[in-house]
Amino acid sequence: MTLILTLGNSEQIIQISDRRQIFNGQLKDYQSGKATMLICANARMAYGYTGLAKHGSFNTQEWLNKALYDCGPPSYNLLDILERLKVRASRDFAQHPVLKKVPGAKKRLSILFSGYLYHHAPPLAAYALLTNYQDFKSGQDLDEAWDQFSIVRWSESRPSDSEPIIIQRVGTGYAMTESDITMLRKMLAEKKSAQTIVDKAVAFIHEMADRPAAEETIGKQLHSVIIPRDSGKVVKSAYHSSVNKYEFYVPDGVTLISDDRKSLPTGAKKEVKSKAKPLTVKKVGRNDPCPCGSGKKFKHCCR
Repeated sequence: MTLILTLGNSEQIIQISDRRQIFNGQLKDYQSGKATMLICANARMAYGYTGLAKHGSFNTQEWLNKALYDCGPPSYNLLDILERLKVRASRDFAQHPVLKKVPGAKKRLSILFSGYLYHHAPPLAAYALLTNYQDFKSGQDLDEAWDQFSIVRWSESRPSDSEPIIIQRVGTGYAMTESDITMLRKMLAEKKSAQTIVDKAVAFIHEMADRPAAEETIGKQLHSVIIPRDSGKVVKSAYHSSVNKYEFYVPDGVTLISDDRKSLPTGAKKEVKSKAKPLTVKKVGRNDPCPCGSGKKFKHCCR
């Protein structure tokens, strides 16, 4: 089922998605990513998906961006857009000429949106999950897709005695342990810099991908999107590859602020021209000093 991981605190929301995808029921690595930005009248959200990516001529990333673009009017606030997307997804997955022939076990899809709502001051951290197979009441992932999609939403409560710590994942979450969650929570509570959090999370996902429990479902080609709480600060994204190469991939984008809607092309790739050799990052051993500079061994700190 691949992986989408959202991490957040009072300063930023970070969403990391791998690039491994399910194509005709088989897991493969493709050069198209799953990281996308949605900007609407009252929110900035990163979104990514896990589950069905391609089947025959159907491409989930292209369908999702087009569906969101169509779901903007007549209003452009996030909740209305997501409700219209839920109806659109339920209809398309039932009626699309390719998908209506696909068995339910191969038609499962979850889309995780995470970011900030800007109709409050300060902005509210929020996420939403659009899914046709994850039952949040029972905590179970069903083997067959439902006929209809559902939405689970969360946002910060105000007033609150504590600052928000957000750790949400969809996909291969069973490879993550309680000690992993404790490590991530500690890092977020300490308000490490966004880049430090991304670097540690990428290293953590790479390590988790090698665990037997992951069953090779987690890819090591990753996208990160950093959304600052402050709407005046720019959204940053990065491509993290476990393979040295002179290229990186730009996340897609959909802007739905008014009738002047925009949708960026999918899978945009840029070449990095350089005569220098690509950097080789040494794998950190369990007994090596932790790269974060804490002075502790890696196995006792950020592993």
